Amino acid sequence: MIKEEDVKLIKDTLDESWFDSDALIEYLNTHEIVSNDVFKAVVIDQDSMPARLLKDLWDKYGFNPVPVKTFLRRLPFYFYYPRDDEKRITHAWLGAIIRRIEVRKELSDEAYAEELEKRYQALEEIHYHFHISVEDIFGYMDIRGHRLNTDQFMEWYDYLKICEEIHWYDYMPDNFAYKYNLALEAAGRKPVIYELHEILPNEYCFRDGNTMEIQGDFPVDPAGNPVIRWIGIILKNAGEIRAYVKKDKHVAWKIEITLTPRTELYARNLYNDESECESWYRLYAGPQIMEFDYTVLKDRRQKLKMTQKEVAEAIGATLRTYQKWETGETTPDSKFLLRLLNWLDIRDVVDATKWNDEWDS
Repeated sequence: MIKEEDVKLIKDTLDESWFDSDALIEYLNTHEIVSNDVFKAVVIDQDSMPARLLKDLWDKYGFNPVPVKTFLRRLPFYFYYPRDDEKRITHAWLGAIIRRIEVRKELSDEAYAEELEKRYQALEEIHYHFHISVEDIFGYMDIRGHRLNTDQFMEWYDYLKICEEIHWYDYMPDNFAYKYNLALEAAGRKPVIYELHEILPNEYCFRDGNTMEIQGDFPVDPAGNPVIRWIGIILKNAGEIRAYVKKDKHVAWKIEITLTPRTELYARNLYNDESECESWYRLYAGPQIMEFDYTVLKDRRQKLKMTQKEVAEAIGATLRTYQKWETGETTPDSKFLLRLLNWLDIRDVVDATKWNDEWDS
């Protein structure tokens, strides 16, 4: 039998216009383990909006069977439903959190249940330990990502624990992505790195004249400036950097970089492990750090089994002139460079280019 204080909790929590509190009390008095069938038992109108939202808890992806005691602790979360029409639009509900286990299709039922339980335990600690009201919890998680989107729920939970560790008390910062990374750094941990999004298939940047554009969800500081160290790029010797911040949000969806003759832009290779030496690839290098890679001439000539004299005669140069190019003593002009690329089957000028990466930042 549940206790008198449990009955009071149920009466205070359930909206009697949507839910039958007496049916819930009867269910809990006759069960030791609460299964997801409890929600069908207590919903008055199966076609109501709360009933449709609760459907997320009826299927196997939303609810793990729990003891009555655990169910009662989580009661305020299970039946949270703001009545205000505007809040229905702007407030995330419990279903929004549980749907965010994006890898659920790749997990076994047992593994998924473990991930789901972590989220419920996080909700309990946020509410009961950090004393954040249920309304504030769900109000802070805006499904449109105004401050904290539902993908970041477990990051918020981690942030709260860091706040307790380093004695911060800004539990619901307006600019969450920025404040969370500051907290991670303050605690001596690695910040979240925000990756570039594809603009076109396998294309992560777009150039228009001397402007390079990258897109993603990038953290910005309170002044609206992108925090480059938290983005999956290395940027050197850039000109102006402009961020386009989403309306009513604290992340930039696009960054424009004014290129200079010495700009270097690298992106983290999403296909390699971060620890590998080839974990960064070049998106752009300015003309003043580009040089002709003379070593490619000898390499290609030998692969094609040609002599220096044969190459020189084929492109209309003297043997001595070609020998100077191959040793790097001199550099071919544009006319001979085009002929060399053609004859040695060097199909991309990038293959005959090297970059001086030693410019001062």
